[in-house]
Amino acid sequence: TLCIGKLVFGRDLIAYLLKEVTLPAAVWSRVTWSWVAFFAAMAALNWYVAFHFSTETWVNFKVWGGIGLFLVFALAQGLMLARYVSEEPR
Repeated sequence: TLCIGKLVFGRDLIAYLLKEVTLPAAVWSRVTWSWVAFFAAMAALNWYVAFHFSTETWVNFKVWGGIGLFLVFALAQGLMLARYVSEEPR
């Protein structure tokens, strides 16, 4: 969905979801492609584990590995975005 939004419609759907965050277009594009790459890598890793390991290992990967990798990636994205976000005076 993120890839189609960017390639077909020329929009960064994450920027649309986070309207209150103001960032340059290049940063939104980088965020979008980072998430596309993360989801593609997770899909490939899930496929590999599903077909090369036992069902129990795959389930454990889906539950703990997937959640762990997602949290690490989301934290990295947050740290990357923190460089660009400035707090407005009240």
